[in-house]
Amino acid sequence: MKAFEECWTPKWVAALVILPPMIPFFARYSVWLEDGVLRFGYVSSLCSKSVKLSEIESVDISPSCSPIFEWGGWGIRMSLSGHVGYIASSGPVVNLSLKGNKKYTFSCNDASTLVELIQSKKD
Repeated sequence: MKAFEECWTPKWVAALVILPPMIPFFARYSVWLEDGVLRFGYVSSLCSKSVKLSEIESVDISPSCSPIFEWGGWGIRMSLSGHVGYIASSGPVVNLSLKGNKKYTFSCNDASTLVELIQSKKD
C-alpha cells in the first residue's frame, strides 16, 4: 500500500500541442511514496526520478515556486550547479538533498504531508 500518492495533469500540458510526440511523456505528473522509495515526475520512467529514503540527507518545503523566474519554465529543469527540478506547477515544492551532493526540487500539492511522512520513515 502506498503511504502517499498524488497524480494530476499539469495545466501547461495543452501547450505541447506544438510538439505532439512529447504529450505522452508529460501528460501526467505524480508523486508517491511506497516501501521506502520516493518517486516523482512524469508518466515515463525516463521522465521521473526514484529515490530510496536512505539516500535522503535533508528534506524541506518551499511554500511557493515561480517556474518562469526560478527555473526558466515548467518540466524537467537543471541549474548550472546540477540541481534538478521537476516543475509541474507554481505552488509548493519539496527540496531534497541526497548523499553525494545531489539536489532535487519537485512540485507537490500536499508537500507538508509528504515531508512529514518522509521524516517519520527516515527516523
